[in-house]
Amino acid sequence: MLGNLSNFEERNYIFYRCICTNIIKQSLKRMMNSKAVEPDNVPIEAWKCIGEEDIFWLMKLFNVIIKEKKKAR
Repeated sequence: MLGNLSNFEERNYIFYRCICTNIIKQSLKRMMNSKAVEPDNVPIEAWKCIGEEDIFWLMKLFNVIIKEKKKAR
């Protein structure tokens, strides 16, 4: 019906929304403590301590990555 959506290279990035700060904040809240994000081994508690400026910076970074991925298509 929808085809093989598991193949990352065949995805269409035209319809991807931009990431906003609220999405990042919600994601940080859902992360469980005492876990590490591989491969950098930065504790989740460190990510949860970042401030508004850092969240804004992450938002800009993620949106640049998505934008560049769209261009590459």
